[in-house]
Amino acid sequence: MKLHLKPMYDKVVAANAERNRIAAQIVALNDESKYDEALALQPNLDTANKEYDGANKMYLSLLATTDGEDPAQRFNAPMGQQQPDPKNAKDLRATPEYMTEWLDAFRHGITPGNIAQSGRSERYQRLTNALTETGGSPAGEDGGFLNPVDIDNRIIELSRQYVDLAGIVNVETVTTLTGWRVIEQFAAALPLTKITTEMEEQTVEGEQPKFNKVDFSLDEYRDFLPVSNTLMQDTPANLIDYLSKWFSKKLILTNNSLVLALINAITGTAVADYKTTLSAIKTVLNKTLDPVFSVTANLVINQSGLDLLDQLDDGTGRPLLQPDPSLATAFRVKGRPVVTLSDAHWANMTGPSRTRIAIGDGRSYMSIFRRAGFEFASTNIGGKAWRTNSTEVRGIARMDSAEMDSGAMTVLKVTL
Repeated sequence: MKLHLKPMYDKVVAANAERNRIAAQIVALNDESKYDEALALQPNLDTANKEYDGANKMYLSLLATTDGEDPAQRFNAPMGQQQPDPKNAKDLRATPEYMTEWLDAFRHGITPGNIAQSGRSERYQRLTNALTETGGSPAGEDGGFLNPVDIDNRIIELSRQYVDLAGIVNVETVTTLTGWRVIEQFAAALPLTKITTEMEEQTVEGEQPKFNKVDFSLDEYRDFLPVSNTLMQDTPANLIDYLSKWFSKKLILTNNSLVLALINAITGTAVADYKTTLSAIKTVLNKTLDPVFSVTANLVINQSGLDLLDQLDDGTGRPLLQPDPSLATAFRVKGRPVVTLSDAHWANMTGPSRTRIAIGDGRSYMSIFRRAGFEFASTNIGGKAWRTNSTEVRGIARMDSAEMDSGAMTVLKVTL
């Protein structure tokens, strides 16, 4: 019985709860427009994240010593009395037992497609249960087992270190491959009807709300990665860190492609003279966007757009781009955050060369739908793995995007 895991596991749980608590406070303060108070809590969140990272890495390293241990003996559970499995798939994926099964299946090339032939189905019962809970059939048969929650969190955390447009749009985790949402059409509401006489019958019927149906159908996005067999046999912490870094970058590029596809489809407004860009931005913020979207708007630009804005002033001699007090390397325009992509990832329009400036509330404009949990599967036989003495890893995400409110964002197409 290896009781040394229990204190470290409790420390990971406590550290995760603390960072979630601080993050919830920051979100609540931002929602109340208490930006200075929210900004003051950011160092606390950074510290909590570092404490969680340290505890989690230590826990994963210790977890490597539990291979082959009977799960019924975990965490001081009496012999023969195995702790009950959580019924919720996410809770199940957060257990150390799930992590142990996942690592074992990953290293031995066990997938939903070959688990029956492996003769070891009972050993990976938690993995198959999680797939069933999240609509894994038939999706799981084509992919791998769902990642443990620790790995998903690691991927998301790494994604925040790069320019990920998923951070400015709505992201919804779903458990089905297809579905739909009902969105109310935006319309200027009329006031209540004034009644001047007691018991007067109202003859004018008030306007009725109208709704749009937004469908989603998740597509499969995948890629392959050769991993040395030495790394496959290394500590869980090193293996997880390697896979997470690889997949987080792939996920960012996929997220950005989904967001930019919808932004590029916006007709927008042409700005023939770049010198009038400031005036055009003001018109969008003051008039084109509804005030509720203008207040929460971002400006999304590429490097060419950044260079353009950096050479303009606000009409009083001050630079149009103002430093963002919350981020040392970020900028704001008229108080709205600026998100900058490289020209390589968001190219200018051609003939004549034009750069786009997307302005609006991304969370209201669109949603990214993604299936709960990413999937990894491995083989040391298929592909080129046998010839190179490596293990070929396949990462899969299932995602879709949809426009929710077309009035929440517009685009300026500025001729350079």
